[in-house]
Amino acid sequence: MEMLKQTINGRMCPFIKDPDSDCYCTKLDSRYTEAMILFCSGAYERCSIYKRKSASSKLSEDTTQNPI
Repeated sequence: MEMLKQTINGRMCPFIKDPDSDCYCTKLDSRYTEAMILFCSGAYERCSIYKRKSASSKLSEDTTQNPI
C-alpha cells in the first residue's frame, strides 16, 4: 500500500495507450504487478522500457523533422 501512495500522482505513462509487447501493462501476470503499478503510473520516467521507447520516439521525430 505504501508503494501506491508513492507512485500514484495522477499521471500515467504516455505509452500505455500504445504499449510495446514487453511493457509491464501487457503482462497481466502477478510477477509484474508491482512493476506495472510503479512504472505505468507516476514513476514511468524511471522505467527502462519508457526510456527506450521515449528515446526511439525522439530519434524518429528528429529524423522526420530534419532529414539527412
